[in-house]
Amino acid sequence: MGQSIKREFQPHLLFFGELLPFYISKYDKELVYNQDQLRNLIRKMIGDRRQAIKQDPKMKDKGDLLSIMLQDPIFENNDD
Repeated sequence: MGQSIKREFQPHLLFFGELLPFYISKYDKELVYNQDQLRNLIRKMIGDRRQAIKQDPKMKDKGDLLSIMLQDPIFENNDD
């Protein structure tokens, strides 16, 4: 999180605020890449846990946050 805050203090973004939605510098592209990698990892964890619950219903009682959220009607079909 700390590294993403530094993005806002890059000179081209300080002087041209209109560029904030665009990721044009090397640092910006690396930040987006890392964010995408983290999202993909979390989506994989969610998919793996769903698969484990389908194969072994006892996994529902594991009691960790991910298992609890996957059983909640609000979150069970929403990976975001």
